[in-house]
Amino acid sequence: MCKIEYDVKALITEADVENKFLQELFTKELGYDINNDLKWKETVKYQEGRKKITKFADLIVYKNDEPVMVVEAKKPTETVTDNIGQVDSYSFAKEVRYSIITNGRKIILREYLAGNKKANIINMSIDKLHKMNYEPLINTVSKEKIDTNIINECLDNQNNSDKITDYRRFFRSIHNIIRDNEKLDPASCFDEFSKILYLKMADEQYRNDKKEENYFELKKFKDVPTQEPMKLINDWFKVAMKYYYNDVFEEIPELKVSLMTLEKVLIKLRDFYAKDDKMDIKGRAFEEFLPSQLRGKGLGQFFTPRKIVDFMVELADVDINDTIIDFACGSGGFLIKSFDKMKEILNTLPETTFKSIGTTKEKFEENLKKDQIFGIDAEPRAVRVDKMNMML
Repeated sequence: MCKIEYDVKALITEADVENKFLQELFTKELGYDINNDLKWKETVKYQEGRKKITKFADLIVYKNDEPVMVVEAKKPTETVTDNIGQVDSYSFAKEVRYSIITNGRKIILREYLAGNKKANIINMSIDKLHKMNYEPLINTVSKEKIDTNIINECLDNQNNSDKITDYRRFFRSIHNIIRDNEKLDPASCFDEFSKILYLKMADEQYRNDKKEENYFELKKFKDVPTQEPMKLINDWFKVAMKYYYNDVFEEIPELKVSLMTLEKVLIKLRDFYAKDDKMDIKGRAFEEFLPSQLRGKGLGQFFTPRKIVDFMVELADVDINDTIIDFACGSGGFLIKSFDKMKEILNTLPETTFKSIGTTKEKFEENLKKDQIFGIDAEPRAVRVDKMNMML
C-alpha cells in the first residue's frame, strides 16, 4: 500500500515537484533519510569541451555518504526528455549508476553502464507507477535494494568481418546457381533465392516443432505417379508459408525454378541453419549481400549506405523504451540497426535490473520486437525482403 498521496493537481511549480512529490517519494517509499541522504541544490563540477562547468543539481541522493543517484525536477509544463543531457552530465561527474528526471507527471529512471552506455529502465507516468505502489522503483533504487556498482561487463567486440565476408560469398554462390540454371534477371533471381530460404526456414521450424509428417524431403516429391514434383513442392510450400509466415506474403507465390536447380540449392544449404549461434553474422552478411542484387533495376530502390544508417541511429539516440517506425523501410536497414542498438543496451544490463522491474531479459526483448519496431513499404517484394532480413 502506498505511503504517499499523489495529487497531480497540487503540482504547479518545480518546487512543488521537489517538495510535494520527490521528498515524499524518497523518504516514505524509498527509505532514504531526509537529513543525511538527500542533498538539495548541491554543486556539480564537470568538463564540457575545454570549459569547466559549475552547476547545481536539484537533488543528489546518498547512501553511506557516497552519491548513488542524481535527481532532476522539472515543472509540470516542461517535458522530461528536454534536459536528459544535463542529467547525464551530472551523473557522469558524480560517478553514480542511476538518475531520475521527473516533471510530476512522468518519470524516467536511467541506468549508467560501462563504456559510457546508458538506458531508460523505467519510463512511465507517475499515475501508473503510483497504482503499482512504486514497486519498480522500490525494487531498483530504494536505499535497501540499490546496487551502487557500475557494471563493467565487456561486450564481445570480436571482429567478425571475415565470417561475414564468407557468408556473403556463400549467399552469392547460391544466387549464382539460380542465375546460371534459370537465366533470370537479378531481381527475379533474388526472388527465387528468398523463396527457397523461406522454404528452408519453414522446414527448420517444422523440425524444431517435431512435426515429422511435415518435414521437407525431396524424395517425398520425386517419382510420384502422375504427379509433377514441382507442383507437389509448391503445394507443400503454400501450406508451410500459411502456417509459419502468413504475414509475410499478401499472396503466396510459387517457386519458379526447376527441380534440378532447387536440388542444387538445397544441397548447398544442407548445413545452413537460420537460427543458431551465428545468426547475427548471417543476418549482417545477408544485409550486405542485398544491395548488390537489388539496387537500381532490381527493386528499383537505392539503399541508404550502412554508415549513414549507423550515424542516423546514433544521432537519434535510440533507447530500449523507444518505438521505431520507418514509413519507407526498403530492406529494413534502419529497423535492424535500431534493434541492434536496443539489443546492445539490453545485453549490457544485468539480470538484476530486469528482475527489479518484474521481467526477464528474454521477455523484454520479445516484447520489444513485437511492440516497438514497425516498418511500412509500398512494394510487396521489399516487404518480403525486409522480413527475411529481420528474421536473419
